[in-house]
Amino acid sequence: TPEGRCVIHEQTAGALLIDFRLYDRLEPLKDQLVQTVEEHDCHHYCGMVGLRHLYYALDACGRQDLCLKIITAKGYPGYMEWLEQDATTLWETWQPYNSKNHHMYSDVLFWLIKSLAGISPDFEQPGFRHVEITPYIAEELTWCEAWRQTASGRLHCRWERKGKKADLYLTVPDGITAKIVLSNASFTDGASCREVQPGRHHFALQTV
Repeated sequence: TPEGRCVIHEQTAGALLIDFRLYDRLEPLKDQLVQTVEEHDCHHYCGMVGLRHLYYALDACGRQDLCLKIITAKGYPGYMEWLEQDATTLWETWQPYNSKNHHMYSDVLFWLIKSLAGISPDFEQPGFRHVEITPYIAEELTWCEAWRQTASGRLHCRWERKGKKADLYLTVPDGITAKIVLSNASFTDGASCREVQPGRHHFALQTV
């Protein structure tokens, strides 16, 4: 629209425009996407295509908190529906009638690793020669941990939160360099970015 909003007022449409950066101004689309999420009580209201972009669109809007609310929302449709039915795998559908080991809604796993834990490859330097560590230090959680096995060895990231302070533990294998980029925290010197060489590292953080 002339105001910069998507004509189709749905989560998928807005998420696609934001994730593919098909806009002149982000703010109108951001407000609209948040609205489409809140209108459904912080549940996703989209299918497989939408879920592939919804979390990363919210990331681009700085609303990782909404991603967590969607993932942990109780009631249909949602991942908690599966957990409450004792699921230990990802199902093909939200109802328990089809395959109970399927990739249909698995993009949530990528978000947990790339955005919550923060292990994100640098696509300009393939093979994990360089990575970005972009953890979201969630207020609702006390810790998060993930690792990725690379050709150079295991890349491991863990953060622990205690009130307004947090600790970040990072293991970078030989042959890999990393850049830490913090969105809702900072290092003790106030910086939000830091280049990291191979080795084991511990950083004290101050959360926002």
